[in-house]
Amino acid sequence: TIAMTASNFPLFPFQADSLEWNSNWLIATVIDYYGACLCFCGIVFKSEDNWIYGSLWCLGFCLLGSPICCLWMLIFLWKHGVDSLSLSPNRRSHYQLN
Repeated sequence: TIAMTASNFPLFPFQADSLEWNSNWLIATVIDYYGACLCFCGIVFKSEDNWIYGSLWCLGFCLLGSPICCLWMLIFLWKHGVDSLSLSPNRRSHYQLN
């Protein structure tokens, strides 16, 4: 979506006065955010002990945006430490979170 928008409506020169340019970039960035957000929700569901907490976090990500994503990441690192993010080989998938 971002690549298609960039080819049809180049980011530079910035066209703040064009409604068509702004609406296309708004749609592209919203789709891009929610695409990344859903991937992050998968990590949160796998990492949280309770599916209700995972659901509440994901709801916060989707409704309140990246500050809640950053808050979850800070709390996760505070509880589990930086070493919990190391990737290790696994037979079922190429990598998994410890």
